Amino acid sequence: MQKLVNMGGQAISKLVDKAFDGTHVEQRGWCIVALTRIGQKDPQKSGKNIGEELKKLHNNPNHPMLVRTWAAAARVNLAQSADELLAMARSLANRFPAINRPLGKRLAKIFAAGSGDAKKRAEQMLAAVSRMWQLRKVLTPAILAVGPKALLEVMVTGAEGTIVPLVEAGIEVVGADAAAGNVMVHSGDTCVLCTASIASEVPGWLRDQKPPRGWVTAEYNMLPGSTIERKRRGTDGRGSEIQRLIARVLRQSVDLEKMPGLLITCDCDVIRADGGTRTASINGAFVALALALSAARERGLISENPIVHEVAAISVGIVEGEVVLDLDYALDSRAQVDLNVAMTGELELVEIQGTGETAHFSRAQLDEMLDVATDGIRQIVQTQRSVLSARFS
Repeated sequence: MQKLVNMGGQAISKLVDKAFDGTHVEQRGWCIVALTRIGQKDPQKSGKNIGEELKKLHNNPNHPMLVRTWAAAARVNLAQSADELLAMARSLANRFPAINRPLGKRLAKIFAAGSGDAKKRAEQMLAAVSRMWQLRKVLTPAILAVGPKALLEVMVTGAEGTIVPLVEAGIEVVGADAAAGNVMVHSGDTCVLCTASIASEVPGWLRDQKPPRGWVTAEYNMLPGSTIERKRRGTDGRGSEIQRLIARVLRQSVDLEKMPGLLITCDCDVIRADGGTRTASINGAFVALALALSAARERGLISENPIVHEVAAISVGIVEGEVVLDLDYALDSRAQVDLNVAMTGELELVEIQGTGETAHFSRAQLDEMLDVATDGIRQIVQTQRSVLSARFS
């Protein structure tokens, strides 16, 4: 292979042919490695041409998935700028999850070779994580490596210089022909599909109430592939408790008397679970609910907007004596104290669920956790507002 690499551009055509049509998968992989090394030696000329050929390879579903994944990873290693890499990554990360680690390493290397300003590097990497939630775990060591001073400068906001913990929450409205509201929410590696459906028949116990009211309910389910070990279908005791929580919080966001005779059901289906599924469900379900109520007004089912304020939720806990926001599974499993907090858009409390898992906690620690949760929920509410504003503008 080294001989072919040394031949440079003269060997590209031969290597491309073997990468596309080689007899053995392993041989095709070595050809892709050789193409990558040639492209890295001459990024401006050979690298671009090789990148285009690799793009054709990983986009062709007739090739083995392993070969296509190698081709995608090779393109990542040929990228010369963070913008180029992120533009490429958004189309590749979901199709080829295995490239997330090399993608993060390549980004960290590009950022490190760029601006000498540690604060600038921290801003760039945090922005990359906010655009690509899949990069959170891979880029975290590089983000922390810039040092506490630079991170504090990035995270300090407001006239009083308060430190705001950064929350990674992405909410995206996705198309749906049936559901009135359809939202995908990402929180770290947790991913939940939230849909809101409209029905014109409220529960029986509500039908004769005066004044007439509508109702908001929720269902929560973890799909079989959402966890490492297959999750059995159906709602268990935990799922029932969570869906009651989601419904209670969502009902705090609406005036039920402004939606008489209307039933909105918010379905929260966990696609990937890495902690915080109930809070992510609340954050996405509120946006789906707002979309569904807007659709109901357009259809003439209700005359005014029942939304009175946003609702959002987040987890916070104590891990090894420190207050931590937005716990993933690894942190949650080690937490001495675990707290789920739901608030309105005005940052008034809706619900608190707290447990001393392996230790008790003081009133001062509770106050600190609530302060940190408030900062996180403030950011989530801003995300919700931005999504809905963009949708209705």
